[in-house]
Amino acid sequence: MVCQKSYSQYPNRIYCDHQWGAHETFIYDTVKRRFTFSQMVGGFVSNAPDADTDVLYAGTCRKF
Repeated sequence: MVCQKSYSQYPNRIYCDHQWGAHETFIYDTVKRRFTFSQMVGGFVSNAPDADTDVLYAGTCRKF
């Protein structure tokens, strides 16, 4: 992934995009320590073992 600082209206955010066509993004707020991660491959929800299913995760990081 290639990461860069956010636009001026969100100075505490870092945006990362996968550059090899995986359609993955990661957004991290350095102050609130919150993140979102998405992988959008145009798939569909399925129980098949080879299914391409889009995902979206959100959470909070903590120091350890």
